[in-house]
Amino acid sequence: MNILIAILTRDGKLDYRVVSQLFTSVLKQRSCNFGLEIFNGYTVDDGRNRVLERIEPFVDAVLWLDDDIVLMDGTLGNMLENLSDKAPIVNWCYKKKRPPFDLVTTGMGCMLVKGEALRKMRDEGFRFQFTVEKGEDQDFIERAEAKGFKTKYMGTEETRVGHLDSFIR
Repeated sequence: MNILIAILTRDGKLDYRVVSQLFTSVLKQRSCNFGLEIFNGYTVDDGRNRVLERIEPFVDAVLWLDDDIVLMDGTLGNMLENLSDKAPIVNWCYKKKRPPFDLVTTGMGCMLVKGEALRKMRDEGFRFQFTVEKGEDQDFIERAEAKGFKTKYMGTEETRVGHLDSFIR
């Protein structure tokens, strides 16, 4: 399997913890070939659209990562095991503490998507678009699912992903 890892950065820098855990995860996936592209200096939707434009036929999947996401041991393997023709999108769900509620939310900060699904959406005119009402990530999921692409949502126990700010104490 050929996987493109697409990381969007705010300032062109990646924390050593992000890089260390990413390479540790990649090295464990011996049956996969990986490419890495870092997109710097774009708005989120423009950066995601640049990735969308680069998805060639040989790319079997895209692993979308934000620059503050740290993959823990086993996360990438679990995501790959759950990627299928039936569910070509594997997304990480996480809890946010927003008093008085704990919200379960999702986004593209750590999402694995089959290249075939992305190419089909792109070829049918899909573009990432951020609006005040809805982020580009939620828009993508809704429109993908409307086209019949199911999403496998994984919880924090299955994916074990962290934000950098949760590691800084």
